Amino acid sequence: MNEHMTKLISKEKVLYSFDVFDTLIARTTASPFGIFLITMKKLQTEEKYSDLPVFLKNNFAVIRKECEYYAQANQLTLHNKFDCTFDDIYRLIQQNYALSETQVSLIKNLEIESELNNLLPIKTNIERVKKLISENQDVILISDMYYSEDIIRRFLIHQDKVFENIKIYTSADIGKRKSNGSLYRYIKKELDVQKQIHFGDNKFSDVLQAKWNNIDSIQYNIEALKPYEKMLLNKDPNNLYFELSSGVSRIIRQTAGRGKVFDFGASFTAPILFSYVDWILEQAQNRNIKNLYFISRDGCIPKLIADILIAKRKLNIKTHYFYSSRRASRFPDESNIDTYINWIFSEITKFLSVNLISSRFNISSEELKSFISCKNDTEILSSAKACKIKNELLQNQDFKKLIVEVNKQRRNLFIKYLKQEIDFSKEDFAFVDINGSGRTQDNLSHIISDLCNFPVYTFYMHLQSDMCQSDKSIKIAYINTVNYISAATELLCRTNFGQTVSYKEVDGHIKPEFEYEINSNMEKWGYKDYLDAIAEYANLFESVKLKNNIKLNDINLYINYFNYMMKSLDKETADVLGSIPFGMYGDEKNIEECAPKYNLLNIFNNKTSFDFISLQRTDIILKTILKFLKRILRLKNYGYISKKRDLAYIKIFKHKINIRNLLWK
Repeated sequence: MNEHMTKLISKEKVLYSFDVFDTLIARTTASPFGIFLITMKKLQTEEKYSDLPVFLKNNFAVIRKECEYYAQANQLTLHNKFDCTFDDIYRLIQQNYALSETQVSLIKNLEIESELNNLLPIKTNIERVKKLISENQDVILISDMYYSEDIIRRFLIHQDKVFENIKIYTSADIGKRKSNGSLYRYIKKELDVQKQIHFGDNKFSDVLQAKWNNIDSIQYNIEALKPYEKMLLNKDPNNLYFELSSGVSRIIRQTAGRGKVFDFGASFTAPILFSYVDWILEQAQNRNIKNLYFISRDGCIPKLIADILIAKRKLNIKTHYFYSSRRASRFPDESNIDTYINWIFSEITKFLSVNLISSRFNISSEELKSFISCKNDTEILSSAKACKIKNELLQNQDFKKLIVEVNKQRRNLFIKYLKQEIDFSKEDFAFVDINGSGRTQDNLSHIISDLCNFPVYTFYMHLQSDMCQSDKSIKIAYINTVNYISAATELLCRTNFGQTVSYKEVDGHIKPEFEYEINSNMEKWGYKDYLDAIAEYANLFESVKLKNNIKLNDINLYINYFNYMMKSLDKETADVLGSIPFGMYGDEKNIEECAPKYNLLNIFNNKTSFDFISLQRTDIILKTILKFLKRILRLKNYGYISKKRDLAYIKIFKHKINIRNLLWK
């Protein structure tokens, strides 16, 4: 409350008025239309509505919205009223679809029930009402709404008993609206108001119209939808899952006020991973899987969500965190050494160096160089040079014997860890991962084949198309297309501890060893806020689904958010994504931002790659420069550019960054 308002309140007793929706109570849907979608879903699925017209049930949300518009216009034309009532709307529906009084009553009650089940209190403003009443101030409520005073009071009392005796003025009851000032004028005249202060969220009806009628106003700023949430709803306006997910995220942001990282976790990451985990739990139940092993490190956040859903649904499923990595759990033996060597050279091809290859074999770079022609530890190998080294190693029996021997002890420790963590007498477990080729799980299945005679199941969010498949290693993917695979998805699943690099035995217990214990950069980034936000979303979204008795999941949420992340990022989201500490391969001890903002220093030192996220974090002039620098440098790096082409691109580049062109663009 500003200083002017404080002085005004202290000097004289005034009438305090509050808006209702989005000021005292908020819907869990992104818009009022979401309530109609919930009502429609129940009309379509519940037996007691089976005798209603099929067309009405399948199109109820749109019919309900359009009948409201018509009823409003009708009341203005015939009776000079600026709003319609709930009954006016349903009389029109009854007339259009030849419904009986019983049928109409059923649908009306269902809509009210749907509204009631999807309202949450805005506690800060309810506390403000309580404080004013405790100070013996006069308080009323004003709402532009088709519901009557009795129905709105029912909604409010469901949240707090303080609203039992507060007078409520609605546009439906009076036929006047805040949005044109007529309701304010009606109240001032009826109550002989001298001074009034109004609280509300709508800039036009609660602020400007109030001021135009000599009423002091205080705006409550309701959280806006994020650009990607608006995109989602525009893509499919009739999608109930999109409505509920976006609405839940917005309420969490509104009540928390904990900053951009928290908001990103609650609004972008949580909806994506919730959908994936929901799918996993359904799969687990269908396949009689009782134990889910979430593989580190990408499994940390999905496990957090799974634990919340399992508890709320009372499922007979246990979750476990399985410490593993490519580096810690891939081991060659005499039967698979050639496959193992091929694996190492077929992955991470853009980053292959002697140092990286030697770490994958668990030997030193000096040991590796004694078997190959390359002597530079850090040089990124061309595909031809990498292929040459691979062939040298495949043909060298001494090297293969060394690798099998070096990894024997590591393999034995890993087998002990497997026996310690998993009951192999029961075929009731599966692993959970996010992204990959499936090779690590194939290697795991090869090891486990000595411990059990049934296949190993692994759930993936998505798989690379070149993944191996066998009767021992069954891979089940949430989405089966390479169009939606990216390391950016793994970016959403970061943890604050390092990758597992090996295992050790302490007092008969096998424990994982990490590359590092805690990533302080992740802590500084806001990892705790991030986890809290994801947990809050999982709790609230699951509660909303259970309260509505609706089972919903939609893979299109992930598809739309993935496309947004890869092609259409807004700057705020790009800043959060780009600032996540992340390292793709190799040493991750000193990782910093995955996609830092471009500046002249890192451009000309060529220390950062030209990626989409970094580009979105950069200002408009530098972005224009970068788009053309990117083209030039890409051609230079691959040796495709001639002097003539070089000159041509530079001319285009100079033309495009002309300041006048930028200003008029």
